Amino acid sequence: MRRPLVVSALLAGLAGTAHAGTYELKDLEALEKQEAWQEAVEHLGDVLPTKRNDVWQRIAERAAAGWLGQLEGPKTLAAADDLGKRYPILKKSKAYMQGRADAGLKAFAKTYGDSRHSAYDDPWLEHLKAFVEEDSLTADLPMKAGKLVAKRLVAVTAFPLFKKALNAAGGAAACKDPDVKKSVAEALVQGTWLEDAKVQADKCFADVRPLIEAELAKEENDKAITNACPLFKAKKVTNAACK
Repeated sequence: MRRPLVVSALLAGLAGTAHAGTYELKDLEALEKQEAWQEAVEHLGDVLPTKRNDVWQRIAERAAAGWLGQLEGPKTLAAADDLGKRYPILKKSKAYMQGRADAGLKAFAKTYGDSRHSAYDDPWLEHLKAFVEEDSLTADLPMKAGKLVAKRLVAVTAFPLFKKALNAAGGAAACKDPDVKKSVAEALVQGTWLEDAKVQADKCFADVRPLIEAELAKEENDKAITNACPLFKAKKVTNAACK
């Protein structure tokens, strides 16, 4: 997914060239009170690393999250990438990463139409998965991202994201979600990510069983029989297709 030239120009401001002079911590505090997030972000780097205390970090978190929330589409995603590279400490902030997640999901929803989508090459989907992988703090991000994918593409394409949600603490509750059930069942029956699909289908068996049985009931569905019947046998559940 290409970044528009306007994004490059926008990010150039982060180097502190948009305003004359060097800002001190007290100036950033004033900008925080004014909620002047863009200007604050542009001058975070004015404060020397040795003087970046807890106050600076708080301002950095609030300003970065606030600025991302003011951007739209590709600008948001490009700015999020740039901020993480410039200030790696932001990746350890739950507050910032939550703001990044919220702004990023809105941006991905808007940029869906800007990318081509195919079964084997989908830049939008790969970018979204990479965006999620970079965040280990926002617990509900994989689930929300998976739901976003499931609304726009076939359910199975969201499986890697739903797998991440299912593997998280308390992830078993995700088995009840209709999109998750459909995605797990499709991944197993179609053989996509088969080994991982077996694990998740076993975990969610009571919930995905009706969907899998519907596939097994179809005529000439050898792939479904090959991939799903071992699970049914392991669960000691009989099915006419599994002989």
